[in-house]
Amino acid sequence: MSLNRSQIIKISNDDEYRCDFPLELTHVDYLRRILNHVGGAFLVAQHRVADMLKSDMLLNCAIVIASKEEEAEAEASPGIMSPDEECADSPRVDLSRPASPQGRHAIQLTSKSLSKLLSKLIDEQAKSPRDANQKQRRGSTKKQDKRLKKETKRQQAYQLKQTKLRAAWGSTINREPSWIVEKAIWLKFLKRLIESTEMIYSTTTDNQIKQSFETSIDLLIVLSEAVEGCQWYLSNVQQLRSQFIRHIKSRRERFHAEEVEERKSRGGTGDEDENEGPKTNEDGSFQFNFCYDFDQNGVLYWFGTGAGANESKEYEKIIWENPAISQKIRAFRSSDGAGLASDICGRERGRYSCTDYRQPRQYYGVDFGSYYRFYPSAYTLRHGSSQGILALRDWTVEGSQDGKKWFPVRKHRADEELPRLAYSTHTWKIEKQMQRKCRMIRIVQTRPVDVAQRLNDASGKQNNAEEAEDGNKKHPRHHALFLSGMELYGKLVEV
Repeated sequence: MSLNRSQIIKISNDDEYRCDFPLELTHVDYLRRILNHVGGAFLVAQHRVADMLKSDMLLNCAIVIASKEEEAEAEASPGIMSPDEECADSPRVDLSRPASPQGRHAIQLTSKSLSKLLSKLIDEQAKSPRDANQKQRRGSTKKQDKRLKKETKRQQAYQLKQTKLRAAWGSTINREPSWIVEKAIWLKFLKRLIESTEMIYSTTTDNQIKQSFETSIDLLIVLSEAVEGCQWYLSNVQQLRSQFIRHIKSRRERFHAEEVEERKSRGGTGDEDENEGPKTNEDGSFQFNFCYDFDQNGVLYWFGTGAGANESKEYEKIIWENPAISQKIRAFRSSDGAGLASDICGRERGRYSCTDYRQPRQYYGVDFGSYYRFYPSAYTLRHGSSQGILALRDWTVEGSQDGKKWFPVRKHRADEELPRLAYSTHTWKIEKQMQRKCRMIRIVQTRPVDVAQRLNDASGKQNNAEEAEDGNKKHPRHHALFLSGMELYGKLVEV
């Protein structure tokens, strides 16, 4: 199979470019390129920050000059004083160049300059002054006290400089200083990770690379909105991300072809075993097929076992963990009731979980993240209460790609398929024409739960008007949605 691949990436309806993939890069190569692009954008933004600091310095100098001129006019001294004479008592500032070699023009796009900038933002160079009490115990002298005062004064000046630097960064990119420090710490950690990986072999998974891409793109979007020179770095990282996704797919296609050939060489048909977990399609996507309720073939179970971290498909050796708790995916619900939102991704029977009962259209949902799109073909639900009378009857399955616009995938009206038993389960299929691309999927209850009516239906008795009214007072209608588990089946594509 040839490794020379290309892909046409559409930026808009009119603009597109071709992305070639001559070879697959290693994980450390991707990390190194992410560091280079984000680090370059950091240093370009620092130029803008340095300009802002310099303009403040010029303003302060102008104020000093103006004040000196007013004093000179008040004293009515003869002659005209030069600006240098007027500022003789103040620190001399040469307006033709930066005040020190560490100014704006000394910043270069090098690894050393990046490390220096990160140390300034993180404030690793700051040291607390030595304890005066310890100095006294050691036999303090006037010389040592003088040195301590000098060190304290130096640290105070350094802290003031750091405060101005972070304030200038915050004003430039319209973010809090804490956000800037957090991203600088992440970038320094990435730099150390690359250095340690180059020295000692370490395993870096696809999910870690994806997370690095997510963090870097979020950071570059903020920088590119504030600094014009950072757009170039953002476009390069986005192109590198698409290359990484395409490499994953081509690698999976190659593995799939090799497995098919191996099964044929053993005398088989080349088809995959139905119990081996997700199947690999010819285009490199995953196919999850339903076998029975809450089997090990669903996409949520796949995320719970590491999202394909085990290439050998030995799923029985993998410890499953709720993917919403391990943050492989995100679970959400409309309101807080019993249990947690992450219960929708769980597989534990007997978990009491529901939303609040006061507002209509309560829902549970999952978000696969920006790297995955899902085409649902079937789904399984588990009732979230020991009272079977509260089982779901009227609901809609909705999908979305951005969390704002939702479209129906399947509608249920007076559906009796979910048994009225404690924590019962059932699976529904989705028609092919409704299988649309989704990043998020949610279950929305469309009608309130009328407990009195359900009790009457379950007992088979017909109450008169007074009994019905009394029953409604004892068992009012509410909107609580009881769900404690869900599993999804269909096609999963990496984007």
